This record gives sequence, C-alpha cells and structure tokens, in this order.
Amino acid sequence: HVINMDNKKMRKGGLIAVDHSGKVYPVTSILANDKKIDGALIKIDAKTTYLPLNDQIAPGDSAFCLSRPLKQGQYFSQGIVNRFYWNNDKRGDDPNSIKALGMLKLNVSSRWAPGSSGSAVLDTCGNVIGHVATISTMDNGASRKNNEKGRTLITLHSATPARAMMALARLPEDPDLKAHMPNPLVITQGDPAGIGPELVLKILANPPCPNLRVIGCGNHLSKIASQLELPFLDQYLIDLPLPGSIKIGEISAAAGEHSFACLEAAVEGAIDGTFSGVITNPIHKEAWYRAGKFYPGHTEYLVEKTSSPDHAMMLTSDEITCSLVTTHVSLASVPELLEEKRMLEVITLTHKAMSMIKGQPARLAMPGLNPHAGEGGLFGSEEIELIIPVLEKARSMGINIVGPLSPDTAFLPAIRQNIDAYICLYHDQGLIPLKTLAFDLGVNVTLGLPIVRTSVDHGTAFDIAGQGIASISSLVEATKLAQKLTAS
Repeated sequence: HVINMDNKKMRKGGLIAVDHSGKVYPVTSILANDKKIDGALIKIDAKTTYLPLNDQIAPGDSAFCLSRPLKQGQYFSQGIVNRFYWNNDKRGDDPNSIKALGMLKLNVSSRWAPGSSGSAVLDTCGNVIGHVATISTMDNGASRKNNEKGRTLITLHSATPARAMMALARLPEDPDLKAHMPNPLVITQGDPAGIGPELVLKILANPPCPNLRVIGCGNHLSKIASQLELPFLDQYLIDLPLPGSIKIGEISAAAGEHSFACLEAAVEGAIDGTFSGVITNPIHKEAWYRAGKFYPGHTEYLVEKTSSPDHAMMLTSDEITCSLVTTHVSLASVPELLEEKRMLEVITLTHKAMSMIKGQPARLAMPGLNPHAGEGGLFGSEEIELIIPVLEKARSMGINIVGPLSPDTAFLPAIRQNIDAYICLYHDQGLIPLKTLAFDLGVNVTLGLPIVRTSVDHGTAFDIAGQGIASISSLVEATKLAQKLTAS
C-alpha cells in the first residue's frame, strides 16, 4: 500500500534502498510481489548483510520495532507477540498458499505510528518476524447510537508475518534471489543413547532462530518423541539411519558410529556451503573408540578434517569465557606441551573472536601454571621462563592481556568484571570455573576453522537420558552464537 510501481520505472531509478551508513543503492528489479501480502522482494546490487526471516514465533515471544514515523526520526519500541489472526475466514484449502497468507496478520504490542509501514518487526536475535502493515483501534461502541466516536479501548498494531514473505520467496525461480536466501544452520544429534535426541526435539519445537536443520536418525527421534510426548518436526530432519540397535544410557560402538557419521555429514556440508554453520550435541568418546574413531573429541576431528593447524577451544558465556592452550591430555603432560607458538596462537585467536563478539578490543588474562603463579620461581619456573615472555610478546602485538595471575584468585568477581576472556593453560583450569558459573549456559566454539562450529558445554548425560528433563539452555545459546558468527 506504500509503493505502486512497475519494473520499468524501478530500473529507471524510481525506487532506491539505503543501508545503515546512508549508502544508496538503486533497485534493479522486483523479484516477486503480492498485493494481498502487501510485500515485495526486490533486487539491489550490494554486498551487505541481510536480516534473516523467522517464522517460528508464538504469542508471548518478544517483538521489537525500529521505525521512522512521519519522518520524525527513528523510534524504537519493545513488546510481545499478541496473536496471529486471519482477516478473512475464506482462506481456501491450503493455509500456506499465497492467497491464504495474504489474509494472515500478526498483532504485536510493539508500537508504531503512521509513516512506519514496511518497518521491520524483530525478535530478540534480530531476525525479522514481520513488517509493519496497519494500525487500527477498537472502541467501546457505546456512543455509536448518536453517531459519536467511541472511547478507544485498544490500539492494534498489525504486521505482515515473515511466514507470508517466505511463501512469496518460493514463487520466483530467479537465481539471484536464491543466492541471497541464507543457508541453514545444522545441528547434529550427538550420541543417540544420550540426551542429544531429546535436545534436538525440544529446540525444533521452539527454535531460537530460523532455518535450522538436524542430522540424525528419523526412526530413533520419532521413538524418543513418542516416549517423551514431544513434537517431531521431521521436515527439518536430514535422516541418517542408525547402523544397529542401541539402548538409551549405554555405551556402544553403534552409537559411536552414528554420532561420528552425523558429525561428518554436517562438517562436509558446511565445507561445501550447504550449511552456514554446525552446532554439535555431545558425543561419547569411549563410544567413538569402540567404533574405531580414534579422536579425543570433536575439536581434534574438526582440526584434521578442515586442515586447520591454528585452532583453539573456547568456551563462552555471559559470566565467563575461557580458551584452552591444552585440552584432552593428562595433567602430567601439560608443562611439556606449553610452547610459545601454541600459546600465542590461542591468545591471538581468542582476541580476534572476542573482539568481534564484544564489538571492541578484547581484554584477556592468563592464569599461571603453578600455585600463586610460581611465587617468583619458588613453586616452579614456567612463569619466569615461558609465560611472562609470551605475554610480553602478545602485548607487543597490540593485545591487551594481563598475567600471569595467581590461579586461586584469577576468577574472582572483581577480576572477572574487567576480563573478556581467560587463556587457560590446561583443561580443568578453565572448565572448573566455567561450569561452576555457567553450566547450562556455556557454549563451546572452535576457533581457527574455515567453518563456524559451536557446541553445548556438557556431556551425554547418560544418567538422565530418556527422562525428558534435560535442559536445552546450552544448545539454545550455542545456536544463537552460531547465527551471530555466521552473520559477521
């Protein structure tokens, strides 16, 4: 209802697009449009980041709107999704048709004024859940007998939902349009005997971001869904059947074989561009070994598969972030594995990643290896001979890093508030404080890969598998971070 212009006029400069920096782009064509949906897909010649569409929302979810009503400057409002409604009961046989979706509207409590039409309505991750369509009011009608205006009871803010625009996107066969549609993120099922299957069923029922896929066994997921009374949205499944029978909560070669195959398919898809990133559920290392997959964990496989010599395991949360110089090795072998090249590798990768996530240069810290960071050489010489020279070299590269800190006080709240990430020298030095402070909210990120990979920060939890009580918090956070990293 805002623009009525044909393709010929558009190509002559009748319509333009402007990005956040004020740069102007001519619209070269309309790829698809529909008056009932009150929307159009346009083509511009620009290499920029597009906000994804999200149709997986429900009443009660947060909704935000950034609009420019009547050229009065930008206006930001926050509310919730109130309802979906059909403005005409004659929607036809197919509720997903263009005809029917043209009658589907989304009510939100976010506010806007005339002149805001077309503005994006967003979810908490910045995905577009709709665009501004109309404003209307409901009054008490008590004064209509005298042809007087009734007292306004409620103002309804209606948007065209993303579901309708997704249907519009299915109409054209224009390859340029398909090139701009984001590739999905893929979640691996993890060990089928653990809590991974339950987690993917739960996250697909209420996804934190759009365009998710799951690689797993359809029959197995269907059984788990039935047992736990969870929905099974198999349209998002890439089916990879189990090679044999398994028992929930038990280690087996069949389970190890299957979780490895799911990971391999996901990574290969990310490498060839089918998926924009990979989110992994927990595997069981002994099950991998029984299946003949001799990797200590996901990270070691990913490094080999992607030929990534420079890499690091980073575990992050709102409370604390830790990267590890050494990972799945014995404590006795740690000192001999601490080398300048490896330590600088983890420092630089972490600094780059956290600077991107935080939007400003990251502040790092490194705890010492020995009690009290060696106490001037009394309790070990590694700090003097290796760690301090490495930190000085990192600072000469422009990296803000403090240390070596005494490990027993390095993670106190007063210190954490000034630190974006810790560079920890061995596995438990980082994992103990992280899991203590953010067990259900931590995310594992593999830095230095040519693909995006995030993961939950917990294990297979065989002791609670199949009970329906597993928390999806870490998987939700891993999915949100993967989406953020793929958009950067």
